[in-house]
Amino acid sequence: MGSNIRFDLRHMRAFVAVAESLHFKKASEALFITQPALSRLIKSLEDEIGAELFSRTTRQVTLSEAGRLFLAECQQAFTHIQRGIQLAQRAARGDIGRIAIAYNDFSINSSLPHLLEVFKEAQPSVAIELTYMLLTRTENYPDFAGSAR
Repeated sequence: MGSNIRFDLRHMRAFVAVAESLHFKKASEALFITQPALSRLIKSLEDEIGAELFSRTTRQVTLSEAGRLFLAECQQAFTHIQRGIQLAQRAARGDIGRIAIAYNDFSINSSLPHLLEVFKEAQPSVAIELTYMLLTRTENYPDFAGSAR
């Protein structure tokens, strides 16, 4: 990832707000910042990128070609960020992701298949990873009370 980038999402949000409204005052109001602060953000973004993103006159703001291209990329980046947030939230709720289950002969021949079927119906976006565990020496495993045999 490019560590030499010196602007952040705040700069991008400011740029998108101005680019979509083509009006610094309306964009500053939408962002709840002052117009001079917004102008400084845009100026620092343009300096960092090395291109004028807007053509400005005293009466009109328009996107430059560089601004038009950058806007499309910013919108795509925000779409990806929003998708990432949604995926993280779904994973936190347990709606997506994976679950790893170790099983032995006793569990596979009893209720585990039915439990897996019910789980998969309830959580179809969760991958189930099954690992067979051969139990050969039970004296090395603690009993249910927590003490070793």
